[in-house]
Amino acid sequence: MKRSETGHIKAFSGRENARDEETARLRKEIADLRETNEILFHGTEFPVAAYLLIHQYQGQYPVTKMARRLRVSRSGY
Repeated sequence: MKRSETGHIKAFSGRENARDEETARLRKEIADLRETNEILFHGTEFPVAAYLLIHQYQGQYPVTKMARRLRVSRSGY
């Protein structure tokens, strides 16, 4: 038996490692989605403006990811 963070006793299921790995994977996915939402919030449909946006935020976000999310060519930047 194991104590949870709240102090309650719970039976050991033997799946804590799998759950911890899944939690870590989901947290990473959530962080990626939040970053994507931030990029898209600043996005536009006009390629010239998209490239200006990439230039403005290149220090904050990966250029490749911004180009993909803004649907412009990475090589065009």
